[in-house]
Amino acid sequence: MVALQEAYFHSPVLPAHRRYLRFVVGHKHFQFTELPFGLTSAPRRFTKVMVVVAAHLRRIGVPVVPYLDDWLLKANPPQTVVSHLQTTANLLHSLGFPINVPKSHLTPSQTLPFIKAVLDTVHFRAYPPEKRIQDTDVSASVLDFSENDSEVAGPHGLLHPAG
Repeated sequence: MVALQEAYFHSPVLPAHRRYLRFVVGHKHFQFTELPFGLTSAPRRFTKVMVVVAAHLRRIGVPVVPYLDDWLLKANPPQTVVSHLQTTANLLHSLGFPINVPKSHLTPSQTLPFIKAVLDTVHFRAYPPEKRIQDTDVSASVLDFSENDSEVAGPHGLLHPAG
């Protein structure tokens, strides 16, 4: 799995469009020159750029599953995965997208984290990471019906029906 480093910040915004990405702090005006995090259209814009890169990789025989800045490479045998990783890393580097090495998994594996899940290709399963299971308080009391049927006690207080 290849993770891009600060991917949005390596996606420039056209100078004519930067005026739409302005903000003011005190009396100083600022504008983004790269795609900012938090912009509702940013994931779609980034995906539209990266789909071209993924299509190129597939055309040259590298099966890739991109999800924003995390890219899953799949192949068999492990030597092919290593070759595909090198091809992908070289292409991304040449396009100005550095690899986030600590977040990436650069050795072939049949079980690895991807998009907040653990993928197990041996048993064809996806499940939440152990830390996420431990951090989540899952119990039968998460949603208790109160005495008043119109209210439900949730983990963050009472939920009321809309309308």
